[in-house]
Amino acid sequence: MYHVIRARRVVVTTAVLLVLLSYTVAANGAGAATAEVQEDPATRVLNDAAALEGLLNDYWTQELAGLYELSFDTPDRFEWYQGSNNALCGGGYENGAENAYYCPVDSDEYVAFDLDWFTSYLERFPGDAITFLVLAHEWGHAVQDTWQEQQPGVDTWSPAYQKELNADCLAGVFLADSVMAEAIILEDGDAEAIATWFFENGSGQWFDPGTHGTREERAQAFADGLVQDADYCRVTY
Repeated sequence: MYHVIRARRVVVTTAVLLVLLSYTVAANGAGAATAEVQEDPATRVLNDAAALEGLLNDYWTQELAGLYELSFDTPDRFEWYQGSNNALCGGGYENGAENAYYCPVDSDEYVAFDLDWFTSYLERFPGDAITFLVLAHEWGHAVQDTWQEQQPGVDTWSPAYQKELNADCLAGVFLADSVMAEAIILEDGDAEAIATWFFENGSGQWFDPGTHGTREERAQAFADGLVQDADYCRVTY
């Protein structure tokens, strides 16, 4: 999955993505893309992340202003780390290995990701789709934070994992709109990569169903975002 400034290859429509998402989850994961990675994996991830930061901030700035007349509270910083060397969040520390997260602490709201974790996915999914999917999810938490700051008392997530499903849904909204606008180009294998990721990460250290929902719930929330808008995600999840 590339920012538009990169070379285009195969464009997959949202409709096809939905079909493949449903098929792959039901089939226990289809094969990953086999495209050759042309550059150093870490450099590739960092270039994609840098491009995506601007796309996400611009998109949600326009979207929240248009839907709610809100001013998107962009993350104060965006950073990467390796393994468990992630920064504190509000003075507290939690091992961030193989994870990405949004820290919601006022005056230090930031998104961070484990670079080693992201690069590990390039061996199976060379199209970069996982980098785009996970960061779009984390920016969904920044959207939630904006709602809570500027329209307090409106949003509650019960049980708590509904907040994660909401972020999955918002990720789908962003990716679908960005693909339609050709700000992001889906490549051959990206749909399978996204579907496989959701199937495999319905559980695990950071993805226990009690904290993020089941794999089926997560895939459904993302699929809803592909065909709905942010307000639908807000009301439904």
